[in-house]
Amino acid sequence: MRISAIGQTAFIPKQPAFRGNWSEEKLKSGNFAPTQNKELTQITYFFRDVEGLQFIGKHFADKDKIKILVGACSTGEEAWTLQMMLGDKAQIEGFDIGRAAVAKANYGRYEIYRAYPHALVEADKHLGFGLMNSPDQKTQKKMFKEYFKQTGVNTLFKTFKVKEEKKDLIKFFQADITNLKPAVEKGAYDVLTFRNALYHLLPGLINLSMPQKEKTMAVFDNICKNINYALKPGGLFVLGRLDTDKYVGPGLFISQALEDNGFSPVLKEGQDMPIVWQKTREV
Repeated sequence: MRISAIGQTAFIPKQPAFRGNWSEEKLKSGNFAPTQNKELTQITYFFRDVEGLQFIGKHFADKDKIKILVGACSTGEEAWTLQMMLGDKAQIEGFDIGRAAVAKANYGRYEIYRAYPHALVEADKHLGFGLMNSPDQKTQKKMFKEYFKQTGVNTLFKTFKVKEEKKDLIKFFQADITNLKPAVEKGAYDVLTFRNALYHLLPGLINLSMPQKEKTMAVFDNICKNINYALKPGGLFVLGRLDTDKYVGPGLFISQALEDNGFSPVLKEGQDMPIVWQKTREV
């Protein structure tokens, strides 16, 4: 679930056209970070920004089993993407701060637009399988058909459900990245992903005052300690593209907090956008 502060939309980079669901959820109570708004906005889809996810398979090519925790899992599309890409090799769990999102993820039913807003493209031509010109589209479509079956169709949506024999592969539960320790076992995971969600913890202004910077840095410092706690030695933390820009988004805060809390970058996108970090020490 993406946590979006009211009024900060103008400062958020534009999202690509999504191939999943859009919904909102308002939390009644919870342990919120000082900069965190209580309005949750969900934007997610299958095979989103797969570069960092592909790196996981390459990095652990010699391991028979890897345990992965997918944070900000929303309704489960990104967790299922990893399951499809890694197969039996992966034991995956997903968590989200939104109760409704977790319930939908565990139910495993997805409505995919037949035609996307503002685009004259039929969804069944590339049903969440990367971008239209993705060279992996054929492979991803085959993966999707292995895990999902179509259960309905109308003028707006095609509906898909996780196949019965696959539905228990992923466990989804409610948890908060700012207070993760009560929900997970220490050092239990080879990989933790939390993609395109951390940038929502910014107050919404690029030119922050010094008190705002200190408060924001404290939030990310705490989050990185929680991530370190969950990962095994040498484990990977995977970010999304929207969390890495050091000049527009929170990338400077996140990178500094990760470096301070036992992580080093192992995969960069572009000139200086680290999207995968490795745990190098305990904190």
